[in-house]
This record gives sequence, structure tokens and C-alpha cells, in this order.
Amino acid sequence: MTQESLQIRAKRQGSSDPGDLVFLCHNNADKAFIRRLADALELEFGTSFFLDVFAIPTGEAFIPWIEKAMERCTVCAIFLGGNGWGPTHLWEAELALARYRRDPSFRIIPVALPGLSLIESAKLGSGRLFQEINWADFTKGVDDKESLEKLEAALTGRKTLGYRGPARLTPYQVRRDAERWQRSGRSDSSILYSGAQLAEAEAMVRENPDAMNVAGVSEFLGSSREGQSAYWRRLAVAAVGTAAVLLAAATIAITNYLVAEQRRQASVSRQLAIISKDAAGADRALSIGARALLVADTPEARGALIEQLQEFRFLKRIINAGSYIESAALSSSGDYVLATDAGLRVLSPGRNSAETVEANSRETVTSVATSEEGTWLGREDGRVDRLRDGSISLVLKADPKVPTVRERRVRVLAYGPSKRLVAAGTGAGRLAIFDARYGTLLHEIGEGDGIRIEAISFDPTRRRLAFGTSAGIVVTVDTDTFSVVDRYPHVEGGILALGYLHDGSLVVLSRYGRLLYFNMSDGRLMKPSGGDTVPLATAAAIEPMTGKIAIGDSAGVIRLFEAVTQHATDDAPLRGHSDSVTAISFGKGGKQLLSASSNGTAAIWDLVGREGPYEEMPQLNPAPSAIRVNWSGVVIAVSLDQNHAQLRRLEGDAWITLLDLVSISQRSDRSGKAFKRAETDAAGFEEIIWAIPSVALDDRGSQIAWTTSGGAILTTSVAGADTATTVLRPSGAAPPDELEISGDGRTVAAVQEDGALVTVFQIGGSEVASAQIRPPAAARSIALNRDGDRIAIGMKDGMLSQYSRTNEVWTAVGKPHRAHTSEVAGLAYSRDGNTIVSFGSGGGGTDRTVVLTEARNPADQQVLQARQAAGSVSAMSLGADLLVVGDHDGRVLTWSGRDTRFSGALSAGSSEVSALYVDEERRRIITSSGDGSVKTWTLDLAQWIGLACSKANRNLGRDEWHELMPDDPFVPRCSQRRPYR
Repeated sequence: MTQESLQIRAKRQGSSDPGDLVFLCHNNADKAFIRRLADALELEFGTSFFLDVFAIPTGEAFIPWIEKAMERCTVCAIFLGGNGWGPTHLWEAELALARYRRDPSFRIIPVALPGLSLIESAKLGSGRLFQEINWADFTKGVDDKESLEKLEAALTGRKTLGYRGPARLTPYQVRRDAERWQRSGRSDSSILYSGAQLAEAEAMVRENPDAMNVAGVSEFLGSSREGQSAYWRRLAVAAVGTAAVLLAAATIAITNYLVAEQRRQASVSRQLAIISKDAAGADRALSIGARALLVADTPEARGALIEQLQEFRFLKRIINAGSYIESAALSSSGDYVLATDAGLRVLSPGRNSAETVEANSRETVTSVATSEEGTWLGREDGRVDRLRDGSISLVLKADPKVPTVRERRVRVLAYGPSKRLVAAGTGAGRLAIFDARYGTLLHEIGEGDGIRIEAISFDPTRRRLAFGTSAGIVVTVDTDTFSVVDRYPHVEGGILALGYLHDGSLVVLSRYGRLLYFNMSDGRLMKPSGGDTVPLATAAAIEPMTGKIAIGDSAGVIRLFEAVTQHATDDAPLRGHSDSVTAISFGKGGKQLLSASSNGTAAIWDLVGREGPYEEMPQLNPAPSAIRVNWSGVVIAVSLDQNHAQLRRLEGDAWITLLDLVSISQRSDRSGKAFKRAETDAAGFEEIIWAIPSVALDDRGSQIAWTTSGGAILTTSVAGADTATTVLRPSGAAPPDELEISGDGRTVAAVQEDGALVTVFQIGGSEVASAQIRPPAAARSIALNRDGDRIAIGMKDGMLSQYSRTNEVWTAVGKPHRAHTSEVAGLAYSRDGNTIVSFGSGGGGTDRTVVLTEARNPADQQVLQARQAAGSVSAMSLGADLLVVGDHDGRVLTWSGRDTRFSGALSAGSSEVSALYVDEERRRIITSSGDGSVKTWTLDLAQWIGLACSKANRNLGRDEWHELMPDDPFVPRCSQRRPYR
């Protein structure tokens, strides 16, 4: 079997130039389409594109071949369509993206094929490559002439007007200018940007990280900013030196300098935030993210850090072991023992560093196992030592028959507690079994010099052990007679790891990343069931009690699988390492995990996910439709289903029912019409009726209003179940379509008659006054300001209208104005009442935006469309300085209230966000999801930074600092604030 790759030699006819070598990054399933594309280019433009198919011989490592090809080529075309990413397809694309960032001369051409999924395209880089970089669109097929022209121009370097992008400045222009400035020895200041051009370039960097976060650009723009700041500094110095007559001008210049310095800091903060998102390794990403927020509190820095803290929410900390980690094992005390090329290390989950074992020499340890009889060490030459009571003794000598040119190292060690045996497997095919108590050799099995023993495991249910070889053979051995019981003939790619479960089943992982499960109820290696595949798997661990499998790959990512199903769990991949994973070990109970990387770092993971940046509240089912925090800080939530409606309060670890709205409605309306009875049609289908269709809470959760299926509208204080209930409208009519209550709880509004009527009720003691508003079009949603003297109505035609109350009379404020292209599904007033925030109903996916409208000047609108909800907005909450909206994918999008800049996304759960609340007094956001999960997110930035620095467990080095911030003095500690300039 061979691995094929395609290259194109792009050359114009009649040209002596050999042409650019183009690497085609593609899914093998799309190969036929790409061949047709090359033929179409030659027929249409007379350009010769030579398809070069090179084969990687069987048994050769294909990664070095691909890496060499990627370094030789000058252009990489990344194809993506309906077939998605192939096994190595995404890895090749990431490799190209990495070179693209560091090499200004290297070009990337995204090519969209039929069936392109935005979800699939978002898996590459920051997720915006196929949105932001000039790309060729072949989603309509191979014969699209405009797309053929664009692709031909990109391949040959010919200019065309067909590219997308800014009219005055493009990402490629910025990269070219940065390269020219570098070639000038960084001395040609005429190339540097200033003014609007600099602002436009910086905006591109913020919006287009994949295209702009590349070698030289950050330094080029930094020098441009410094040049602009230097102008103000010179002006300030000159002004100060002109004496008292020019004092006013000097003051202005100094002020301008300070403003310029603040802007520079904000720009640096945003640049660092962008860099942190693509930084290699959790430690570097979190350190840079924390630094971005410490330089300046910008929305971009907030967003980058909170998203990183979510991505690394399972990570406890990164520890630098100082040397290559070959193997890891869990000791009886709960510490991790690490086999490194500089000797043995011990790592406690509660410590920030790996401790050297004093009794051990600095000789390389290739594998390690622990037992009550001591710690067992495998060596490079095939020896096995035992460390016990502080001293090391030789247990197994090196095999003198193995030639020195052959691999001898002990690749794996395993301990069997039932018979107190230790087994060692070497790279020379030697399996040695010895008595752990006395260290005596009991038996040896030879698989041949060219065969490596890759994995060993002892059966907890019977006296057996199993081992796997590089030839793909799985062997079981009777540990009483030491005879071979069974052999499974061949696992393609060889064995990477294997392990018995607590019930005696055997799980095997091949070096091709294929999971296999042997149900060994009779002790035989019958044909296994196969499961998921992990491309480029490099290390694995199997937890026998929980049946969890952890598999690491060459990109430094660990994924979790279920042994019985052989499929991935719902847990997110653990992304923390910058290099390939070399060793994995589960902690006690399978709730913790250690992983090691080839760069000498180890990561400790809490698989329960209690490492922030949120705290899990007790689940609430049905999911809350509204959440508030009362004056004393207690969380209150409304929970509805078809037959129940309850107001609940969080006390400790439980939700306590405060009010049962169904019972209160029955007591308050004894007519028997409070709830409508479901009717059955002629076909036998019964209509679905919710007893309580709508509920509204005031700002403090002190007053509640609700409707019944019988059309009644009621309100009561939340003080207790015995509080008097006010019937605003009796039952006997159709229930309102929408219900709203003012922030002070004194005004209730309802949409009736299918949107034709809005009724507003004023609550004052025992008296209830009502007024009616006939909106210019059918109403879909309503909002009251805090005092209840102004109402905004969102209509089904996408328009907004406002009314104000004067002497109990409601009059229109201005004329209706358009806000959305679909129905206005929801809206709210800001805390100060100056802004109306609204969202559309989705409109088939075309209107997912959030719109900000000035309440006093409706013509002044701002559309927040850079980040849009999935499907449509499902929940919304406003604070004085924060706007949060939830969507149907469980995401919570946040914007700064100061400048409406996007400031990061939170993950509320696995389904739609049902309710949100911004609790600014306690600096937190409370989110709930349709899956019943309720979370509280701190808004304390000091906690964010402290958590990030704790997880990173290191400071930025001096060289890293000056690479990122050459104009700032070095700060040695992760959480130390930047010195004032």
C-alpha cells in the first residue's frame, strides 16, 4: 500500500521559467475532481499544469516525505469540499499554514469544492482561512470560468481583478511591504504605515489572523506604530521646551502623546491576543493571553483569554521535566514516575515541577513500572533495574546475542499484582518475565531480532498476560506455565498499545490509530470488533476500571475513547502540547491524566473539568427560561414544561421551589377556565397546550408575571407563596403571544390578538390601570424600560416602534424604523434606557444579527454582524458594560458595552442557551442550556490571569518577551502588570 500525493508545476507556455511547484493538499476522495481541474485550466488558458504523482514506498515514514515536499514548493493549494478533511489532509493544511505564517514568499490558495461545509472549513487554523483569504470557488463545478481565471492567476502569479479583499489595502500588500522593509535592513521608514493606512492594516490583523499573523508583519506594524508615536513624542518635547508662551501647545502635545501611548498599548494588547490564539502549546498561549490583558484591558484580550481558559479547562498545569520523557507510570502514592533521557523523575499532581530521584544515575530510563516491591527501570541496552529503599539493583542483564546495530532498549514494562510478576519487552523481540519479590528471571520468549515488543498487559481475571509486537502480532501467555496460549495473526501497522479491562476484555490500538476490542469471555483471541481511527497516533493509555482510552497524536492532542464501543467520548480533545505526545498515564480512579510531550513537558489534566473558568451549578430540569439574582445574591430561576411552572431558588446544592404557578393560578381563578383543555381533532391528534405559556421576571426577581393557557394574566410578589396575587386579566380569551414586565416590576405588557394589540397594565396597590396600543404592524416582541414609561415593539415585518407614557396615555415616539429583515424575535432596553438591543428570528439563516438602536434617535443604528448566533439568538441579557446573547449551539457571544467590540464566546452547554443573566454586582455571568446545565462565569479579570498563569506554570522568557514586545521593559512574572510608561 502506498501513500500518494499530487503536485503541480505551474508554467506559462513559451516561458523559460521552470514555474512554481504547487503542493496540492487534498482529500484522496477529491483526486478525480482535481485532475479534471488541471485539464480545464490547460484547455481554457493554454497553461501547462503538470500533475506530479509521487508514491511513498510501503514501510517508509510518510510524514518526512510530506514535510520535504511542503518545504520545496512555493505555493500550496488547499482543496476542501463535501468529502471534508481526509486522515492526513488536515495535518498537511496545518503544516502549510505554519509555513505561511513564517515565510512571506510562500502562498496559500484555498479552493472550495462542491459541498463545502463552513463547519469543516472552521477546523483549520483560527477557522477563518476560507472566509478571509482570496480563494477560488468551485462549489458550482469545474467549469466555472470566473473561478478558473482566479485560480490560474493565483498559480502563475498573474494579476487579476477577480480577487476579493479591501480595495486600497490587501493582506498580500501588507506582507509585501513588510518584506520590503525587512530587505532594507529596517531602515527605510518611507515604507512604514501611518494614519488611516496603519489603522486599516491593524484592523486586517484583528479580523484576519490566518492571513496576517505571519513572519515580519507584526514587527513591521509595531515599527509603524512606534514611528507614529515618535512623532507625538518629538512634538511633546518641542512644545515643552518653548517656555510659558507655548505652554498650552505643550499640554496638548503631551496629552496627544499619552493618548497615542494608550492607543499603542491597546494595539499591542490586541496583537498579543491574536498571537496567543495561534501560539504553540498551552503554556505559551496562556502566558501570552495573560500578558495581552495585563498590557491593556481590551475586548480582544478578554475574548482571547476566556476562550483559551475554556479550551484548556481540563488542564491543571504544564510542567517542564527538563528532558525527553519516554514513559510514565502511576505510583501507589498517586505520584507519577517519569522515565526520561536524563534519569528518573517523580511528579506530584500538587507540585509545579518534577523532582529528580536522588538514588538514580543520570543514565537514560526508557520505560518504567511501579509495584509494591519497588520501581522498575528499563534501560537503553536492554537491562532492567529495580529501585527499592533508595538503592538500585540489576534485575535483568542485557542480551549479549543482540548485535549492537540492533535496537536493544527496553520499550515497555508491566506489573501483574496477582502473581507479583514483572514483564519487560525490548526492541530486539525479547520478552522477559521475572519474580517481582526476588528479582529472579523466570522465563524468556524471543520473537526475533527484527521484532519490537511494543506493549504488555496482565489479565486481572485470569493468570495471563498479553503482549503486542511491531509486526502486528498479539500474543497471550499463561503465567503459570509460561506457554503461549494464543496468537492473533496480524493487526495492520503493528501494535502501539494494548491493555486488559477489569472484566478480562482486551483493547488494542494499532500504530495506524485503529481501535480493536477483543471480547475474551472464553480467553481466546477471536476476531475483534473495530472502532474509530486516530490518524498519526503516537502514545496511548488504557484505564482498566473505567474503560477509558486516552490516545495522543503527533500534533500534541489527546482524545478520549470508550473501550467497549471503541468510539470517542463527548469530552473535548485535550489540546495542550506543542509537540507530539510521547507518554500517557491515567491517575487514580481515571479522573486525572498525565501526558508527556517530546519537548520535555508534561501536562496534568483533571478529566472532571473543574479547572475553570466557570463553576457548575446544580442541574435544573426543565431548563430555566429566566434567571435572576435577588438583592441578597441568591440565584432565582423559572422552570417550565407542559404541565408545570415553578419559580425556584438555589440553596446550597439544590433548587428549592418558591412558587408553583399552576397552583397559584388555580387558587386565584376559581372559574375553572384558567387552563384550557386539550382538544382532539377528527384524525385523533390531541393539541399540545402549555399550562403556563409565558413568564416574566423583573430585574431583581422580586415580582413575577405569567399567563395561563385559559388567557389569564397574573402577577405576584416573590416574597412567598402566601403573597396576594393580582389578576391583571381574567381567563376566557386566547392567551397572549408575548409577556414582558418592567425592571421595577410595576408595569406589565402583553401582545394579544396575534400581534394586533399590545395591552399595558400599571400595578399600583390594589388598583390596576390598563391601556391599549395598536402597533402599525403585527407585533412579535415587546420590551419595557426599567421605569415602565417607555415601550419598544418589535414587529413581524422587521420594524421597530416606540411609545412613551404621559399621564397614563401612550403616544408614539417618532416613526417606525427597520431593524431586521426577518421578524423581530426579541428586544430589550439597556440599563440606562438609552439603547434598544434587538435580534431577528433567523429568517432562514439570513438574519442572525444583533442590532443596537439609539432610543432617542432610531436612525442611529449599529449592526453587530462580525459574530452571529447559530440559527438565531435564543436568549439575551444586558449589563451596564456587557451585552451577552446565547444561540442554538450552546454558545454565548459577548460584546463590550463601552465600544461594542466582540469580547469572546462562552460555551453554556450542548444545546440551545435557554437563559442568561449578567450579575455585574458580583462580577459574573450565569448561563443555562437546554441540557439542564447551569454555569456561573466570573468576570474578575485578576482571576482569569491568575488561572492562566497557574496553568501555564511558567513566565515568558526574555527572548520571547522581546520578540513580542520589543519596545516594552521585560517583566519576569506571568501575572505582574506592565510597568507604567
